[in-house]
Amino acid sequence: MGVPKLPIEIVILILENFTSNHHCSIERAGLASCSLVCYTWRSIAQPLLYRLVNIQTHKRIDQFHDFVVANKRLAAAIRGFRLVAPTLGDLYPISPFLLVDILEALPNLGSVELVGIIMLGWSHRDRPLPSPPTLKLGKLVVRDVRNGPYPSEDHSRFDLLGLFSEIDELVLVGNVDDEGARTAIGTPAGGEYNISPPAVRTLDISGPDYFLDYNDACGGMDGQRVCAVNAEVDSEVTARHAGRIFHKYGQNICDLSLNLCKAVLYERPEDTSMWDALDAGHLAQVERITLHIRDHTTVRGKDRPVDELNTRFCEAYGAVLSALPTGTLRELRWVAVELTDEVATLQLVSTHLAPLIAQAIEKFLVLGQVILVVRRGMPLEKCAASLRKLLPEGVASKVNVHFEDSF
Repeated sequence: MGVPKLPIEIVILILENFTSNHHCSIERAGLASCSLVCYTWRSIAQPLLYRLVNIQTHKRIDQFHDFVVANKRLAAAIRGFRLVAPTLGDLYPISPFLLVDILEALPNLGSVELVGIIMLGWSHRDRPLPSPPTLKLGKLVVRDVRNGPYPSEDHSRFDLLGLFSEIDELVLVGNVDDEGARTAIGTPAGGEYNISPPAVRTLDISGPDYFLDYNDACGGMDGQRVCAVNAEVDSEVTARHAGRIFHKYGQNICDLSLNLCKAVLYERPEDTSMWDALDAGHLAQVERITLHIRDHTTVRGKDRPVDELNTRFCEAYGAVLSALPTGTLRELRWVAVELTDEVATLQLVSTHLAPLIAQAIEKFLVLGQVILVVRRGMPLEKCAASLRKLLPEGVASKVNVHFEDSF
């Protein structure tokens, strides 16, 4: 008896099951084996194999460019592209020309991640910057990238963000400029001031960043399109940097996620000057705020009394809420992922949160929802009851206060 032929829809479901974790070498090896079964399976498995491409920079990047140019069907299958510095081995600087050519050869690309690489300067004599830019992305992550060196006078800084016309989510972490750069940030070369500023909808920042600062020197992002910011603050320097972002783009930011946990844990500020540096008063249109009161960084702060940490967290966010303009905030979300199933721990945090919730309800007249996100081992009703009984009489009835699970 011959082996029954599976419907093509079943084959697709089976092979797509191998793509649940693109970083797992075992799953990718299994998918690669499936591509060798027959022509039908190959036509399904190959595009899935290339859905996310992960390249380390000690490889020949130019060969990958030649490959995608010559194989347009597989190039069209690529949704994610990661260029990552190797843990060991040589590190070759990347030409921005080559990077742009690769991205332009991937018509359905949704996300790009550049991690730990060295990117050469742009030679304006050899090639002008794209104007207007045509690249669009769902997500761009640039982390620990060094721009430079600049091999000659013809190579200079360039506005990486200005290469894109639209980015749904932009994540910038720890990017720096070459120490041997000849010109200061703020003096773009080659007529690089933005004719068409990039439209970024969500911005993730955690402190000063070269690419963001240089983009600002070139004219900045489209201020009408930045509607969400996720900011992590660990010092007064990062607080001031976030404050500059709020000052420039705050008129259109409607969704803000703010994490002050590291600053509270390590800086131990004695007054509100660090929180004042955030310039939260410029967030005139914010409708939803997520505030992280305890996160995984506090594990290293066990030497400090929990009650002291809770007090510091609430002092910090109390200053932020006080600085916010009234009239637009509709949802206030607290993220407290380290809470345990102990009622006493929850009550301790609730004791500090209750006055802030009451303050927010009284100040923001359109506030309709307060959410506390916790990792918990007790029923949600029990969590809610623990918090509600600490709220002033009549306050809880004015707003929907409830809990969500954190996983």
